[in-house]
Amino acid sequence: MELTKRQAEVAERVAKGLPDKRIAAQLNISVRTVQHHVRAAAARIPGDSTPRHRLTLFFLDLTPEGMP
Repeated sequence: MELTKRQAEVAERVAKGLPDKRIAAQLNISVRTVQHHVRAAAARIPGDSTPRHRLTLFFLDLTPEGMP
């Protein structure tokens, strides 16, 4: 499973614990766009946890074995 370049950039910052406002400033995009990327990227990752938690697990490569 792959994320778009921008989704990966957002996921990396989410995994580092940065708030949406700071991510938006660093990437020169709106907070709403950050939130969209978080939701869209998390939708590609199976799981029942929050979108930010799923992105953190994905970025840190802690997803369970055998997941796409």
